[in-house]
Amino acid sequence: MDRINNNIKFYTFIDILQTYSDKNVSLSIKEINNHMKKRLGIVLDRRTIYNYMRDMKALGFDVSDYDKNKEGYYLNSHTLEPYEIKILSDAVLTSNFITKGKSLELIAKLKSFNSIYQNRDFIDNIFIEDIPKSTNEEIFSNMMVIDGAIKEGKKIRFNYCNYDCFKRLVYRVDDSGERKVYVKSPIYLILRNKNYYLVCADESSEVLQNYRVDRMLNVSVMDEDIMDLSKFRDCKTGFNPMDYLRKSFKMFTGENAIVIVVFAQSLLNYFLDEFGDYIYIMEEENFSNNNLCEDVRSECLDYNILKKILGANEYEEYILTGKYIEDRDTISKIEDFRKVLKKIVEAGSVGNVKAAAGDEKVAAGDQVEVAANDEKVVAGGEKVVAGDENVAADQVEAVANKEKTENDEVVADDEGSIDCTSNYKAVDVSTGENIKDSKKYIGIFVAKSGVGLAKWILQFGADIMVVFPESLRDLIRKEIDEMGEYYSE
Repeated sequence: MDRINNNIKFYTFIDILQTYSDKNVSLSIKEINNHMKKRLGIVLDRRTIYNYMRDMKALGFDVSDYDKNKEGYYLNSHTLEPYEIKILSDAVLTSNFITKGKSLELIAKLKSFNSIYQNRDFIDNIFIEDIPKSTNEEIFSNMMVIDGAIKEGKKIRFNYCNYDCFKRLVYRVDDSGERKVYVKSPIYLILRNKNYYLVCADESSEVLQNYRVDRMLNVSVMDEDIMDLSKFRDCKTGFNPMDYLRKSFKMFTGENAIVIVVFAQSLLNYFLDEFGDYIYIMEEENFSNNNLCEDVRSECLDYNILKKILGANEYEEYILTGKYIEDRDTISKIEDFRKVLKKIVEAGSVGNVKAAAGDEKVAAGDQVEVAANDEKVVAGGEKVVAGDENVAADQVEAVANKEKTENDEVVADDEGSIDCTSNYKAVDVSTGENIKDSKKYIGIFVAKSGVGLAKWILQFGADIMVVFPESLRDLIRKEIDEMGEYYSE
């Protein structure tokens, strides 16, 4: 038999301890040699085992001295602890972009860091068939190609797909019916909402675009440099993935916008989970109760809110340095936000949304549209009109003497405008039950304003109202009008 290299012996010795021992199970010299005999056909003398244990300690392994009670040696801690392997396995398991086959392969590799005894307690009955998984086996190779293109600063081409009802990838086609070829300048790969997205750009769009990597096929690198990215707001000072993620709520695309909403208490936890530290919140009836812990009448309120929702880094780099002055569109957005915020603070409530938002249309509860100077105003004792003169809740007529309808109460304030927030019915999103005497909150955050955000807001129905910007309110009105066509008799 050929002489076995000592490095191979040492590596095998380490692997035996990693596989067959842990802090609860030790190996005697006899048991170690039984495994060495099976693997290499040799046994180790005591002195060699002592030396190997000493060398393992020098290399940073957490190994025991000879334990008289356990009558042997053991590896006290592994490269990854069992709970760490469990967390990583769960992450693999619940990642939609990883195919079923690849998930099982990765979990098997992670389990190899455990001892065989720890793996006995590891969850083997993983119901991977019940978890939505991608069917794209190219995803990892595509990610390597995209990553290489980003490092080299080269454009890529690819086909993009949709899923059919059998969750098979179906190519998008062009006007001629051929597979549509996308040519993009790749910028970054981002993991969000259990899927990987490619952030990229092309000459035809004024905003960055996001593509699901699991829906990309036939990705290849082109021999062409990426386009100049300086025209994009998110790339003017260099692309910052954390800033982009913070503003790309749910990976919606669109123009950056400061958004002001009024929402029911039942959504407070939801908003905090979604936006984390990058949302300003204050009680609608008690502005002093806010997450900046400051007087809302402070002259610096608008700046402090911007710092809160933009993040300290972007605020210092873009606002404090005055770089935003170079962008007229950004100046306009910030000034419009300040005007609306000032009106809200001066009014002491968002109840007078007409005064705060600076327009004559109020989208509240069931999105009732009120024309302030119209003959259909409540103050005149007439009907409150919503689109086609039907109030969505019960088609109820509201009168100026503050009579209560079956579900809502419409209240006229001292100036004759409508306190539309009184229409809110706070609903527990998990149970669907009404929450009585619920507080309402004002939330301010930055997001990509577009159809995606509008549809996301609409899912909460009467529990949320957009105050600003008007462009987002218009998108919501449009969606409601289209929904009305589906449900009208």
